[in-house]
Amino acid sequence: RAVISQITVTMGARWVPMEVYSRFASDLTGGNAAVEYNRASNNYHVRAANNPTWSAAGLETAALLTHALEGTSPRITRTEGSGKDKRTVPDREGTELARTKVNQIKDRWRTWVLSTEDMHSGIEDAYNREVNAFVAPAYDGSYLVLPGLSTDVYRLPHRLKAIARVLQEGGGMLAHGVGSGKTFTLISLAMEMRRLGRAAKP
Repeated sequence: RAVISQITVTMGARWVPMEVYSRFASDLTGGNAAVEYNRASNNYHVRAANNPTWSAAGLETAALLTHALEGTSPRITRTEGSGKDKRTVPDREGTELARTKVNQIKDRWRTWVLSTEDMHSGIEDAYNREVNAFVAPAYDGSYLVLPGLSTDVYRLPHRLKAIARVLQEGGGMLAHGVGSGKTFTLISLAMEMRRLGRAAKP
């Protein structure tokens, strides 16, 4: 089971519970907010009060939050001229301000996820249920007989697990601490691999 420190919670990830996004939007705006996701259109809908701190270039907080959730970049335009000469042109400065604000919201999200501890359980549950397809292997060397092993040698679980792991994976690195029995483990492993016909040396 992955825990919050092992999970990259990207803003806009579809597996994140909507109540988490709604809580973030509420904390960001300082009022009640709601975030909904439409699977059919693959779009988010944000209902939130505007917070001037989190608005820019004429776009209110809800609009910027939507861009952050959907991974899109706002494009701001302005009208120039009048009458027949009236035309819409890109507002580069406004666009840059809006995009910078969206990035700031994403940065705030990353900090918020890690610091809002009462949300961690729900995030972890959703990730492990919907996304996590990796299960770390566990090695149990208690089945090893190791014929010829002296009865004076302690068959410590971590040593047997290391032998079992290398036998099953075909290789590995033993990074045990000093005095933990790496020499015994390596000798036992070499002898077991020879007995099983997995190695001819040493």
